[in-house]
Amino acid sequence: SEVAENFLEASADGYGVPDFAAAISALVAAGLLSNARAAYWTAEHARLTADLTQFAFLAPHQPFLLHLALAAERYVFDDPSAALVKLRLFAESIARQVLADVGVETGPQETFESVLYRLRDNRAASVEVLDLFHGIRKAGNAAAHEGLGTRSESLHQLRQARQPAVWFD
Repeated sequence: SEVAENFLEASADGYGVPDFAAAISALVAAGLLSNARAAYWTAEHARLTADLTQFAFLAPHQPFLLHLALAAERYVFDDPSAALVKLRLFAESIARQVLADVGVETGPQETFESVLYRLRDNRAASVEVLDLFHGIRKAGNAAAHEGLGTRSESLHQLRQARQPAVWFD
């Protein structure tokens, strides 16, 4: 039924439904969902949740970064714009810390973009890492200033954010 499909679309990410498999089974048992659609939603749930909680490696050394990453994961489906803003903060925090680690101070009024230029100028990050940072920065800015952001974009940026986190850690 349309109600069942809407429920599954809203909860396939695993947030707000403690046992997604039990919810699928209940909908099939109630005749609200076919076996074929149950298989589809089970696969979709697995796909959407496969990359979540991929930031646990930050816990021992970077609890603040872990907090931001977990917040982004939590919001990625329910509030994609908020997730993108959290990811922007996450990426900016990494970039500022890298500069600090190479002895370059940044001020609180310095923009993320200028921090990235300083990373480049000090050869403290590769072009590939800088490109990832710029992508996250632009998506976060669009979310913060224009309210833009889709589930797809927030999930993409969440996946992208893991790479500089691994590089930094």
